[in-house]
Amino acid sequence: MDKNAITTAELRSVLNSLKTQRESIRYEYNNNIKRVLDSSSQCFSVAGLDYSTIIETFNDTFATMDKNFENLIDVLENNVIRNYTELVAAIRKMFGKSFADKLINLLGIN
Repeated sequence: MDKNAITTAELRSVLNSLKTQRESIRYEYNNNIKRVLDSSSQCFSVAGLDYSTIIETFNDTFATMDKNFENLIDVLENNVIRNYTELVAAIRKMFGKSFADKLINLLGIN
């Protein structure tokens, strides 16, 4: 049997990484990308491009990406990790620590 297991600590590590990446992307967009777009507004105008449409498109794109990050973080934090933790606790409560630890290891959910 091919046994692949992931621990709650590994799940929390992924969660923390996602949160960090989300904040990093927010920072870069708000502090760098928007500044470049704002400083280029005159160039867009000279080129005959509508700056308000360009900035709205960028804002919408980053808002959608941020919302997707939020949803992924929420599912991982409030569904996957919580259910994982609750399952381990329930198994330990129902079967006693020694047997439960063996069962948890067999199931690969530690």
